Amino acid sequence: MRRGPAPGVKSAADSVAMLKQSWGDQVTDWMLWLAEECDRTSQAAAAKRIGYSPAYVSTLLHNKFKGDLNAIEKAVRGALRAETVECPGLGQSIAGNDCLVWQKRAQHLRATNPLRVKMFRACRGDCPNSRQNFQLNQKGKDQ
Repeated sequence: MRRGPAPGVKSAADSVAMLKQSWGDQVTDWMLWLAEECDRTSQAAAAKRIGYSPAYVSTLLHNKFKGDLNAIEKAVRGALRAETVECPGLGQSIAGNDCLVWQKRAQHLRATNPLRVKMFRACRGDCPNSRQNFQLNQKGKDQ
């Protein structure tokens, strides 16, 4: 017995409508881009494209996301809109989602090649795009 929608037929879930219902007037442009990408492809495909899990995307669409909205915004803008940031470690512009990938890699130093060491230092140094530096600065303001 076959279950689910027929091949090539999308399910009844409309990500844009779900987003607008859950977030109301707080819907931002990047959230709308993500929901449109989910409708165009699927939640799983959109999540893979931005480097997050489908569960993260689902919780965002339902306004239950407890993570860092700035990080997912940067990933969406980089992956879906090709927005770039200046990378001091590489000395060039890179996509915002690629910046996040480098920062995740820089959480643990693996001195497997000189570029990783360079990026580890850059991401933990004075990089204006660093999420770690932002979180440390926020903790200092809270105390």
